[in-house]
Amino acid sequence: GVAQEVLGALQQIPHEGVAVVNLVYPTEVLPGFTGAGYANSWEDAEATGLLGMVWQSKVFQRPTTSVAVYVRESGGCDPAQVAVQAMHKDLGVITEPSEVQVTHWPNGLPQYLVGHGDEMTSLHKARVANTPWLSLMGPSYHAPSLADEIFEAQAIARSLERRLKVPGKVLREKTSEWEPLASGEFRVV
Repeated sequence: GVAQEVLGALQQIPHEGVAVVNLVYPTEVLPGFTGAGYANSWEDAEATGLLGMVWQSKVFQRPTTSVAVYVRESGGCDPAQVAVQAMHKDLGVITEPSEVQVTHWPNGLPQYLVGHGDEMTSLHKARVANTPWLSLMGPSYHAPSLADEIFEAQAIARSLERRLKVPGKVLREKTSEWEPLASGEFRVV
């Protein structure tokens, strides 16, 4: 049925692996990295697989700064080595981290091919017509960033709240509720 078609369409979305490398440094090693921040855009990002860095300090009142480095897992690179080298080369940090933890997400990076938006629109039309109880959320469907997923979750929550108000009944999802998701234009607060 339609549920199998939806599942089949979702399984066709290609993914690449991504590693999140958490590096911990004494705060004095990274004095300019107070609070939280994000950095990306490196000249050799294509060759190294480096995607970006997020850092935070003073969140837990610890005398350390944590840096999460996102590395594409392709080409057999060592994500921990890529992360530490990026800290050395791009940020001038010569001290080795006091802790290194690597988490691998084998399918964590969806690859949006040409026509992905049209595919999502078709999928949503079939889903709404045949499985009104089903909602789709996550980086594989509409947008890959965490910030986009927050907006997406808010839009879906508003839709579910309206649709589930009547006990024992699921109201149909309005086109205006799913269409912005499929197009990636769901930044409504």
